[in-house]
Amino acid sequence: MMRQYLCNHNSHISVIHLCSGSEITVCGSDFTAQESPCEEHDNGLMDNIVEDTSDATATNASDASDRFTYVGDDCRPARAWQTTSRPTCNVVHEIDWMNFDVHSSRRNSAYSDATARLTFLNRGGTRIVWKANGSSTERIGFVLKTLRMDKAFSEIMLEYQRIDALAMDELTSSTNVVDVYGYCGQTVMNEIGIGDLHRAEKFFSSHGNYTSLRKLQLAQDVANAVADLQEIDKEMGPLILHRDIGPANMLIMPDGRMKLNDFNGAQMMYWDYANNHMCGYRRTKLCGEDGRRADARSPEECLGNVLSEKSDTYSIGTILFFILTNDRIYHSHEDDRKFSSDNALVREVIRKGQEPRLPSKIEESNDTAIGAIRTAMRQALIHDPVENPPPEVLPRFWNKRF
Repeated sequence: MMRQYLCNHNSHISVIHLCSGSEITVCGSDFTAQESPCEEHDNGLMDNIVEDTSDATATNASDASDRFTYVGDDCRPARAWQTTSRPTCNVVHEIDWMNFDVHSSRRNSAYSDATARLTFLNRGGTRIVWKANGSSTERIGFVLKTLRMDKAFSEIMLEYQRIDALAMDELTSSTNVVDVYGYCGQTVMNEIGIGDLHRAEKFFSSHGNYTSLRKLQLAQDVANAVADLQEIDKEMGPLILHRDIGPANMLIMPDGRMKLNDFNGAQMMYWDYANNHMCGYRRTKLCGEDGRRADARSPEECLGNVLSEKSDTYSIGTILFFILTNDRIYHSHEDDRKFSSDNALVREVIRKGQEPRLPSKIEESNDTAIGAIRTAMRQALIHDPVENPPPEVLPRFWNKRF
């Protein structure tokens, strides 16, 4: 686990105010939250090392607080770790920015060793993404995400990055979630990959192995990643919702494995202590009304219903569709493409429960692996979230088939 604290038992206590009514106390043993925890607010942000798919984001806490509400009588953190912060600022501060060139499209900066360089990769809604090449003795490297220079520091942005780093840290044991190497304030250091799911066909085809069995392995990777996320606490249940599982946030690793990436739009799930069950939450802007692509949203969100971890389960189905077709849902069949560019029409189709159509070549395929992915996709895309299978069921289903 990645832990480094800012003071010891002999030092004074400092208090960091994260948002209205909430404090995090920096003390000798851990960060502990005070009685009135703030609600984590999502910003719809999605950035990664391949493409900029981010949306307009809230610039302050009051803007973000309008985006969702918890549903329950007494919703509070289920576990103490949900309110913690675990910075490793010494690691992040080793990065030397003296060679930074603000006018260059390929910006370089030294990291520890003069042969290690930061190369600009992408810019998201609030962060810039860099690739840190390995030094002469360390060639693996990592990804570095920093606050965009045209963005101001804010409490809510700090909260987004805290949740991003915390989620990856809690999921360190998962082999299908991207590892976090360091975190401080608005900056995070992550495991590096060769690109997101959009590059899978090119990457695997170049190695001559983008077969149906390879696609089945990728399908199993995404199901395992979501299963690990939803089993983060065996007693309390799913305490984090990723909320943005799409092709751009599924990272292909050099060994061919696929990992879940980017938790800076994630949602901490709270416990309803009055009724002794998990709180739900409800979005105030539904299914693309905030500028996000509606085709990535779950039916319960498009209907304005209470949301749960089942929204992430639904997202498994959208990823399986992409693995089969190399396209987003409602973008592959000619009949679906008639409305796929109109968010309002897509929203209405999802509300009605109309499934995305597969191209006939895939729909009629007798390939056993393709058929297994196709079946699992339809299970994950079931309109009623109550009937969605838990994500861990899908790998078991595939294992039985093969």
